Amino acid sequence: MNFWLHIFVLCLPLVYCSTVRNVHLIDPIPYMIKLITETMIRMEDEGWWNLKIPDVSEDVNVEVVEEIINGTVWFKNGFVVSIRQVAIVQHTLGQVWRYNSAENTTTVEITGTMRMNDVTLGFDVEASLTNGVQHYTSEIVLPEIAYDMRVIRDMFTDRIDVSITPSFSRTITNRMKILPATNVADIFASLFVLDFVAPGVNSWTSEFLHPFAKDLVENVLVYPTICYDCPA
Repeated sequence: MNFWLHIFVLCLPLVYCSTVRNVHLIDPIPYMIKLITETMIRMEDEGWWNLKIPDVSEDVNVEVVEEIINGTVWFKNGFVVSIRQVAIVQHTLGQVWRYNSAENTTTVEITGTMRMNDVTLGFDVEASLTNGVQHYTSEIVLPEIAYDMRVIRDMFTDRIDVSITPSFSRTITNRMKILPATNVADIFASLFVLDFVAPGVNSWTSEFLHPFAKDLVENVLVYPTICYDCPA
């Protein structure tokens, strides 16, 4: 399987957020674009197929064409088959300054959101039924998985942290496709719900994206210059 990474910047109205006057970062947007791009290049080098979905099972007990289907259906070995597009959402790029009066601390966040569009997941399907074990293969397409990425700097201690929060659309326009296609296979497809995907999407962050981004921030990329008493 060959995967080619093409990162697009989605052009929407640009928004800057700042609550601290006359202090700002110089060129934080190119910094975040570089961080997202380099993070995804590392993920591509690691192999998209290493983005896994944990095995899940559902019990089934239905009647199909006067046949009782009873047993347990497993969706196993889930992984990313393909991603149509990786994009950066431009209007999420910027800097946010925050002051915490209770702790007397000021932080600045460099923000940006990365989207994976049309993510195809593949599974092996194993149905352990009263009349034997049946095997199938399946695919389902997630329209969008988004990652809110933030580089957070404490202005008093200079400590820098990386935050990545995943989310994905739980509305899909197509059901899981199972082969070989049969009436029974259609029943198995209906058992799969998108909540099964969430643990995998979260693990992609902790196992791959966050470590990649953290290493880039700490060891590779040059943090933007802080400009004090600067024109707005």
